[in-house]
Amino acid sequence: MRLPRIRDLTEEQKRVYLYAPTDKHVLVQGPPGTGKTLIACLRAKELGKRGSPYVLGMFNRVLAKYSSNASGEGDMQSQTLVIWFRKWWQRSGLPPNNSVGGQILIQAPFEDNDKLRQAGATWSKNAWRPWGRRPGAWQISAEQYFASPEAFGKWTLWHEPPIVDGNAYRIAWDEVAKHILQHEDSIPDDALDIGTLLIDEGQDFPPGFYKTLQVMCAIAGSRKGRIKHPPRCFVLADENQQITEDNSTLEEIATALKVAAEHRYTLLDNFRNSREIAELARSFFNDVGVLPRLPSRSSERPVFSMLRSRAQAVERIRNWVRNNPGKETGVLVFDEGTRDALTRELTTALQGTKGRSITVQTYSWKSRDQNPVANLQFDVGDVVTVLNMQSCKGLEFDAVMIVGLREARVGLYGLDRFRMQMFVGVSRAREWVHLADFDIGGAPPPYTSCLPGPEVLEREGFAGNGSSAMTPSQPVATSDGAAHASEVAKRVPKEDWRKALARVVRSESLVVDDRSENGGAIWVEGDLRLQGKLKPLGFAYSEKRAAWWRKP
Repeated sequence: MRLPRIRDLTEEQKRVYLYAPTDKHVLVQGPPGTGKTLIACLRAKELGKRGSPYVLGMFNRVLAKYSSNASGEGDMQSQTLVIWFRKWWQRSGLPPNNSVGGQILIQAPFEDNDKLRQAGATWSKNAWRPWGRRPGAWQISAEQYFASPEAFGKWTLWHEPPIVDGNAYRIAWDEVAKHILQHEDSIPDDALDIGTLLIDEGQDFPPGFYKTLQVMCAIAGSRKGRIKHPPRCFVLADENQQITEDNSTLEEIATALKVAAEHRYTLLDNFRNSREIAELARSFFNDVGVLPRLPSRSSERPVFSMLRSRAQAVERIRNWVRNNPGKETGVLVFDEGTRDALTRELTTALQGTKGRSITVQTYSWKSRDQNPVANLQFDVGDVVTVLNMQSCKGLEFDAVMIVGLREARVGLYGLDRFRMQMFVGVSRAREWVHLADFDIGGAPPPYTSCLPGPEVLEREGFAGNGSSAMTPSQPVATSDGAAHASEVAKRVPKEDWRKALARVVRSESLVVDDRSENGGAIWVEGDLRLQGKLKPLGFAYSEKRAAWWRKP
């Protein structure tokens, strides 16, 4: 993502960016493609110019990485809000919460070592000290601390907030808010000098998160004149993009933060998708939130294919990447095993592509050690990114292929969740969308009941489908085919034959060599069996090259 110039913003975006207050809580509603993340980054850049503190907070690590390079200068630091809050908690001055076990680290001067031993603390050479960014720290167990908290009152304690089910990334927000209120006098003023909290994908945080932020804001507000930059929330959200279990409605966010009606904004202009892609995304709308306006820009119609194997999916992706140099491709899946396999197979398939260096990258929470999020590249051509569905929010690609739809497990999770996932996934694409599943026989999978008709989503590989049932007539070759190509080219409108060619290329997994920009022909590798599909589009067969061609 690259930040646009102010004059390139839509009127709706300008209204938010230029006129939304900086000293009040603000809530911005906007469906995919309307520029919510862009607005968050623009406001972060403006606050940075003013010297005002801010937190550019994202829901997941992939989106944090994606937005960090928005300025193009590497100076916009984005992070997940859970990581930010855990760091804030550790420097907040709050005492440990009695619901949290584990070890508590002690920050103390060297001369207090004997006192620490007498109090029961032990030295761990491997414990990572967050205040010094190196290993080695004194520590005590939570049981030791709560047995005699006054014995450790003179030192700074580093500990974790309450969590849910032992998951360090699921914070028990209601317990946190209660703990902050009980011990607000322990929080120093500088810990509340936070400034603007820019919260993207705000619907994916639970109501307790916003309750906690409001408690922090109220405490800062009660210390009048003592805190230069009290916390203020700038939340961007869309209820129809909820793909987590812990989430909030817009009304829950507005209620928790007490957002005034005049400080709520809506973005509706979709500048990411083509009209065809936007119409497909609309078909998965769950009647929650608002829909963006349909854009006027046109592209190929999205396709749904029933493939024989994963190898065929790899072949489809490989051919699109080879035929569209300099593009970003997103491959989205529902299963961790499929993500890993596709990454390996695409890496092999795209190696050695003539004249190009194509990168295949991936990330998932389970593979974060092998595939660090810091290694991801965005806004770079010839990159294929393979992600699980929950990691794709806020991103955008030139092309998106969603593979293995039956792995969404609609029978277990229900159609509503599937629709939201598809709404999010499809709307990542700028130019092309391909949905693919694998034909294992039997009855149609249950998700097919919510797929739109062929006027919105073209079918390939199904019984009775026109494109797959076409049978070529008897092949007839010519030496150069020039007369035929010229005659048919006059009869077939340019936009029609190009779209039809794209469908044939996809369905037959063909390789295209387009030299039209330099005044040359468009060549399609293939034999005479393709005559019934390519000859009506103005292509002629060259025996010398064993390929089909036509002038644009």
